[in-house]
Amino acid sequence: MMKTALTIAGSDSSGGAGIQADLKTMTMNGVFAMSAITALTAQNTTGVTGIFNVTPEFLKAQLDAVFTDIFPDAVKIGMVSSEELIKMISKKLKEYHLENIVVDPVMVATSGSRLISETAIDTLKTQLLPMATVITPNIPEAEVRDAVSEGWKELAMTRLEMQKKGEEVLKYMEEHHRRGIVLAGRPYHVDPEINHGIPEMITSYGMCVLTEDSISHLGNLERPLIVMDQWMYHSRLYSAANYVKTRDDLDLIQLNSFGCGLDAVTTVSAIF
Repeated sequence: MMKTALTIAGSDSSGGAGIQADLKTMTMNGVFAMSAITALTAQNTTGVTGIFNVTPEFLKAQLDAVFTDIFPDAVKIGMVSSEELIKMISKKLKEYHLENIVVDPVMVATSGSRLISETAIDTLKTQLLPMATVITPNIPEAEVRDAVSEGWKELAMTRLEMQKKGEEVLKYMEEHHRRGIVLAGRPYHVDPEINHGIPEMITSYGMCVLTEDSISHLGNLERPLIVMDQWMYHSRLYSAANYVKTRDDLDLIQLNSFGCGLDAVTTVSAIF
């Protein structure tokens, strides 16, 4: 039997959010979609020019009409701009014992326009959020940009730390006259659930283990390449292989899953 879902939200005249977006998303995912409108908005991609809230009584009528006929398996709550509407929704959800409630606290439109009053925010926190199975707050675009920026910084630091560790291992090899194996290949081979203990097996023979990421900065990349740089690890692999060629105490092993296609081509490139 087809699952049913109710969206309780505002109408977006541009069709990019609100009831319109919810109905399209539910339908595309094979769910029978229903709606109860909390407000009409006049908006487009540049901003919100008007909001007309429905009355609590009319919202009640919509909810009763849905709950007494096609009972929803799940409810998603979006824009609810007034304290009175929030209280009505909370009352009806309790009265009909709704489950699987998703609260998407829409407080500010993508364009920056405010969609909820200050007093309604406190009511939302006390009346609706405690009933939610899932809460999906929007993250302001500025915060997303800052988070992405910090993520790139952390990635750069991780790469530097990996390269530093690689240089430390090479120095250790020279001081203790050890051989090293560079394990290269698809990134998933660093996952201990997949690599089957290969690094541990190598170190048990008294040899050191490195990855192409830890030494690729020491090698020079020879171009042109046989394949396009579809994944950055190809470039790192070639650089690491060129560095391995300069040392008698290093060998490179490329781990592949299938040995065909790009894996086969990069293996040949790394060898020759």
